[in-house]
Amino acid sequence: MIETIAAWWTQTVAWVTATYHVNPYIFIVLYVVSIPPYWWGLFDIARGTYFAATRRTTREWRVIARGVVVNQAAWFLPYIYVAIAARRLPWFVWVLLGVMVTFSVTYFLIQLRRGGLKDKLPKFLRSRVRPVETPTNTDTES
Repeated sequence: MIETIAAWWTQTVAWVTATYHVNPYIFIVLYVVSIPPYWWGLFDIARGTYFAATRRTTREWRVIARGVVVNQAAWFLPYIYVAIAARRLPWFVWVLLGVMVTFSVTYFLIQLRRGGLKDKLPKFLRSRVRPVETPTNTDTES
């Protein structure tokens, strides 16, 4: 059983490498290596969001921006390798990569605009975040 799986894996790696010029082992290594920077970027985003909500200074927005750049770069790293090294990829792979990039960037921007990132903070930090005061209209019409 194990020999069959190992033989299948070896054949698949050889076929993918010969057909598309993408080494699956390099992809896996890049994927695993990009995990710590991905989570560090998320931590920076949460930390910057917390401090921006409590201190309201511009310095925290730099931390958020740095977190976004690190997070998204770490997420895209294995796919950038595929985009650079691959030859003769089917058209649907490029469509899938484009949809993934568009969805992730759009979803993040929507969450940032709506303030949905506050819900991603740890519970002990959520209670410390002051709600954003919204201007109220004091004029009442008769």
